[in-house]
Amino acid sequence: MVISEELWILIYPLGILSTLAFTARFIIQWLASERAHASVVNAPFWWLSLFGNASLGIHSLIQGQYPVCLVQAINGVIAVRNLNLMKPLPFQWRRETVIKLLILSIVLVTYLFWQFSFDAWF
Repeated sequence: MVISEELWILIYPLGILSTLAFTARFIIQWLASERAHASVVNAPFWWLSLFGNASLGIHSLIQGQYPVCLVQAINGVIAVRNLNLMKPLPFQWRRETVIKLLILSIVLVTYLFWQFSFDAWF
């Protein structure tokens, strides 16, 4: 995959941002759990997870790392689903909608690598 210099400049900031997001989500969860004296996973945890998945997904796309990008896409769908489950029942997506979103994300990542980075799949 031939990557322009502009994209390579994004590699380190995206990696740092995703690491900060993943670290912040655990600190937030830890503090909330300590306060509640029970295990707590709140909405900011999932929003930070989603941000970390997106930035690390873009990072791995630029570097041509198909497995990492695919895992981040799947984890992003899981984060979206968990955020959705925090809504009242009438506003939650149906399971079939989430499965379609999961399949769409897998197909999209695979298509992007098929088109632009076929030589760097594994």
